Amino acid sequence: MPRPVLLRPLLGLLALGLASVPAAADGPAPIVAVSPSGKACLMGGIRDGRVLDAATMKPLLQGGEAYRVLDLYNGPVAATGSRAVDEDICTDVVALSPDFDQVAWVAIGGTWPPVPRPVMSQDPDQPVYVQAVLDWLKAQGIPAARTTLSQVLRLDIEGDGTDEVLLTAEYYVPGESVLGVTAGDHAVVLMRRIAKGKIETVRVTGTAHAATDPDGLREHYRVSALADVDGDGVPEAVIHSLYHEGEGTDAYRLNGSAPEFIMGCGCGL
Repeated sequence: MPRPVLLRPLLGLLALGLASVPAAADGPAPIVAVSPSGKACLMGGIRDGRVLDAATMKPLLQGGEAYRVLDLYNGPVAATGSRAVDEDICTDVVALSPDFDQVAWVAIGGTWPPVPRPVMSQDPDQPVYVQAVLDWLKAQGIPAARTTLSQVLRLDIEGDGTDEVLLTAEYYVPGESVLGVTAGDHAVVLMRRIAKGKIETVRVTGTAHAATDPDGLREHYRVSALADVDGDGVPEAVIHSLYHEGEGTDAYRLNGSAPEFIMGCGCGL
């Protein structure tokens, strides 16, 4: 049985978000990603309804900016942030207070409701969704014989009464090395939706390997939040990725003709 993803601290903002969608606040609103290690990086920002990349947003930070910090299951929690600085192999690092770790979070500036739609987490072992991933891989020419779903997330992205479903799926031939992939290996986040009266499955992010590559990276993905990062009243997918000697977080719009990257940051070689 599906269970609500959003916990009690979100309910007040959720109710507000469903009742109305205020415009984004004047002034720049920074967006920061927090990795499970606790390292936070500046993804970008929003000013006058426009998306700013991290390079443009960075000099606008003065320190002391207010954030709402959340993931799929917790928050929002109030926090403040520092200016963005470069540290070793990590750029645009922001220190948040209080600290956050253990899971991937997103910290949203501005004043708009960060969670405009309820999200339901469902059993990832449902055969219909496993088959949907295998069918998508086959359509891409990927000879995958199996997959494992770690996330099935259902929400009405556009508020039109029709749900979309996000699927996080992965399979690598077992091995000890963090490098090297076999034909059929994959790690993807897909979206299943109804378009023009037909069910379709589209890629949000990730990689699927049609051929064996001994130097290929084994990547891993997880949807860390479904939240409104740009103040337009529509949730975006915030997705954390992990690979050998690095990690990152990207945000994608889901309500267009195809998923669209809007901002992101990372740390690693």
